[in-house]
Amino acid sequence: IHCINVCAMENNDIRNTGVWLWKLHPDGYAIITGCACWNARAWDQYGIASDIWGRYEVNEEEPLIVPTELDGYPVRELASDSFFMVGFKHIVLPEGLTTIRKWAFSEGCIETISIPSTVTTIEHRAFSSCIFLNRFELAAGNTSFQLIDNMLVTADGKELVSCPAGLGEDGLVVPDGIEFLRGEAFSPAFIGEMTLPESLTTICDHAFYAPYGPLIIDIPAGIQRIEDNAFARMSGDVTFHTLPQFMGKNVFQLDRVDFWFTFLPDVEMPIRFSSQEAIERFFETGKLESSMLQPKPEPAPEQPVADPPQDTPQIPPRLQKRNKPHRPNLPSQLPRKTLPLPQTTPRPGGMCLAPLSSCLSEQAHT
Repeated sequence: IHCINVCAMENNDIRNTGVWLWKLHPDGYAIITGCACWNARAWDQYGIASDIWGRYEVNEEEPLIVPTELDGYPVRELASDSFFMVGFKHIVLPEGLTTIRKWAFSEGCIETISIPSTVTTIEHRAFSSCIFLNRFELAAGNTSFQLIDNMLVTADGKELVSCPAGLGEDGLVVPDGIEFLRGEAFSPAFIGEMTLPESLTTICDHAFYAPYGPLIIDIPAGIQRIEDNAFARMSGDVTFHTLPQFMGKNVFQLDRVDFWFTFLPDVEMPIRFSSQEAIERFFETGKLESSMLQPKPEPAPEQPVADPPQDTPQIPPRLQKRNKPHRPNLPSQLPRKTLPLPQTTPRPGGMCLAPLSSCLSEQAHT
């Protein structure tokens, strides 16, 4: 696995300093677009054959320290996908950095990331699908963001930027005052039951993209807007106390979600909708018709229990095996990912990605 923005490498404006790929902004600062660092943990997590690419290998236990400047130009921005699938556990961002673009750390193996006091902009999805992330570190003096219960929140306390995947396995309470859940704020999430604040008004697209395990969530009555795919690939139970003013497309995957509507007391709950068209029509009109619903399964007939033979020893109830609810075991039970390989021809013993300098190939030999 690499953290090189391959598309950016085809751009003639991209420069190479050491392991860093970057470009120069017209205002005279460096934008990091990629990093030529690999390690075994990233290769193993995503299942790509390391002998195809060759590696400039690093020690994953050591933090990746992003430089404050490149060739004399201050580092101010991390481009989209600049640390895509990075394999380091710990990343330290430099003072002077101001902007982190969307998907900058997408699908990385990071566990902790240190954000400096100078960062003012973090775009939606900056930490998308970082399944090992369990802690943010925010430098004192940052006036744009704050940490509340280890969740990254804007300084005014109204927008939840990102929640580490490692939080909330046994339940999670979103802080009071949050009005806005950003795109992929919980992507992924290991959450059993979630409590949302009454102040919440907006759930952005893909906010709860692909949570691991069933999710129990109560949508507060003040909700106004739920955008497209907000709960894509989620399974579990969702309770509504009122209908939002705006409901996007494909918000839920219907064959996985049981719905509870407290404002429909005469309807037997839970219910499942028969199609996306049906749920969209219901949320638009507020009228529930029988044709919109999946038929409820017939209860299974009770099977008679035969008396055990008289000579069979009885097991006391306290010694009988009990089934325990399943909880994900992080990270050993996480699904492996296999990604398509670019059609490239590697140089024997070296790196196949140009235009990295020859010094990296020499380091790969050693």
